[in-house]
Amino acid sequence: METVTLCSKSDCIRKRKHVYCYSKDKQKRWICYGKFCSMHYERKRLYGSMGSACAKVNRGEAWIGSSGYIKVSFYGKEVYVHRLVEALTNGPIPEGWHVHHKDFNKRNNHWDNLQRMPHAAHMTLHGLERNGVSR
Repeated sequence: METVTLCSKSDCIRKRKHVYCYSKDKQKRWICYGKFCSMHYERKRLYGSMGSACAKVNRGEAWIGSSGYIKVSFYGKEVYVHRLVEALTNGPIPEGWHVHHKDFNKRNNHWDNLQRMPHAAHMTLHGLERNGVSR
């Protein structure tokens, strides 16, 4: 009966990844079990940790979220760059308020392009845009 070798990451019950092991002189190669399962192995290789796939932001990187807005990690919390810029420029954003891009470009996060708006006004503005009314 074969012994199942599990991933070294706590709480993971997946089998360890098969990896190539080499002799010190790199002349011999064989397949052995790595320390982690394939998922945790790839996370460690790509991001340097086995946390979420967004661990790369700890190295100062930004990414585009599913909504199309640029996001970063700020003190360990994922935040939208436009909201961060607005808050750092003009103080805390009141609850229920949105930050609108004046030029409607989600990636233009210059402080001069951002405007605070109540939720209802922001939705009305974007509703007019979708119905063909000019900005």
